[in-house]
Amino acid sequence: HCSIPFTPHLQKTFNRGFTTYFLHGRQPDIFSPDTPKAIGEFVGKVKELRRDSFNVSGTTSFSNGDGLCFIDDQRQLQGFRVNRVAGNRLFPHQMPSALRPGMALYRNSDQEFLRQLSHATIERKLPITLRLSVTPDGFALSALHVEAQVACPHQLAAKPQSDNIIRQLSRWGATAYECSGVELPSDFNLFIPNSILAQLRQNLQQKLEAAEAEHRKDENHDDSLPDSARNQPSVPMIPADSGVANISNHLAKQFYGASSLTAYELNENDGPIMQCRHCLRYSLGHCVKHGGRKPQWKEPLVLRLGDGRCFRLEFDCKNCQMNIYASR
Repeated sequence: HCSIPFTPHLQKTFNRGFTTYFLHGRQPDIFSPDTPKAIGEFVGKVKELRRDSFNVSGTTSFSNGDGLCFIDDQRQLQGFRVNRVAGNRLFPHQMPSALRPGMALYRNSDQEFLRQLSHATIERKLPITLRLSVTPDGFALSALHVEAQVACPHQLAAKPQSDNIIRQLSRWGATAYECSGVELPSDFNLFIPNSILAQLRQNLQQKLEAAEAEHRKDENHDDSLPDSARNQPSVPMIPADSGVANISNHLAKQFYGASSLTAYELNENDGPIMQCRHCLRYSLGHCVKHGGRKPQWKEPLVLRLGDGRCFRLEFDCKNCQMNIYASR
């Protein structure tokens, strides 16, 4: 089992919003049209504005240096840094002019969470049950079908030893193992020095680690394969008649030995670079096939990037999909 000193939070990872996509059928709101950037987790709404500060409704705790953002009245993403926190009142480094009461706030940089991650030490432990037994010339300690022995004269104990034995054998420190219990013989009444208990524990640890390494070695070795094929990842072959244009560079083309499946990057023709079930016409409410309004625009539509590159859209209503082409 693993133990981590922080609480994982999916909203704190880089994301552009979450959706069930087509898990429950076609839905109109499976995309986020506002921004391609990560806005982070929702932390509350703006309640009151002052000249150099504002307060937030809700129970979220903030830290100095947090990064917050919001969607303004023009549907543009605005961001700012929190300079100082006084309860639920925040003092930005520079007060955003577009901030309004009632606007939703999101945190895309959580200083307290980042601090926890920077000091986090994740531990992965394998719980083991230890069994102590008596041998003719000493003692044995076993776990997971591995046993270690130490020679030691048998001496009757003057007082009960169970608590001390369990305490000494449970000390596995920074190893990969964690003691989940110690089993002693029912009539055990012998004295064992702490040095012998420590030696038993250390010997068992070494044998457990050696057995684990041998097990991994056996898993990676398969006598049915030639030496050149061992430890090599399997590569799925593409059927020649699949019609999927997924060979996107000369090395892939050389490997698969196919010329009819090349993608846009290697194809001189103006073929589609993407085919997707997500359809902008449907999402905007203009899919006549699904009861939407008839589009008022003239097609073809294009997606235009900030650098001027254009991507032509083709709506394949028969197959209920949208094709994206790159104009050369």
